[in-house]
Amino acid sequence: HLYRFALNAQSWFDPLGLVPSHYANNPAAFFAIVKQKWGVTLTANDMKEVQKTIDNIKFNRPAYPGKDGSVFNNDHNISPNSQRLNTNGKCHYEEWTVKTPNVRNRGRRRIVIDRKNNRAYYSHDHYDSFIEINLSGWK
Repeated sequence: HLYRFALNAQSWFDPLGLVPSHYANNPAAFFAIVKQKWGVTLTANDMKEVQKTIDNIKFNRPAYPGKDGSVFNNDHNISPNSQRLNTNGKCHYEEWTVKTPNVRNRGRRRIVIDRKNNRAYYSHDHYDSFIEINLSGWK
């Protein structure tokens, strides 16, 4: 990406707020980046739920009708230090739930899709921060 500047050897800083700090090209990279960024070691069940959500996105098959595939406006009440996706009020962003095993509600994990630019972003902390993921890198 044109506007990325190195902050340190393990992450990136984007002065315009356009690009998440990490990019996962495949499930193995995703697993490692989630551990690095959020300090979480994903279980096999966690990874299955991520894969299910990606499959649901690819086949436009919402697990939570009325929620999955709905417009994401990036207007959630989150901390002032949060990383924001630059949606510019456009409605081509969609949110999808990554179910958290053993949680009765939808949990905090989401994938946000930019349909116009064919990009995807994972949030482990309910939109407080994101990593970019390559959906074509998943089976």
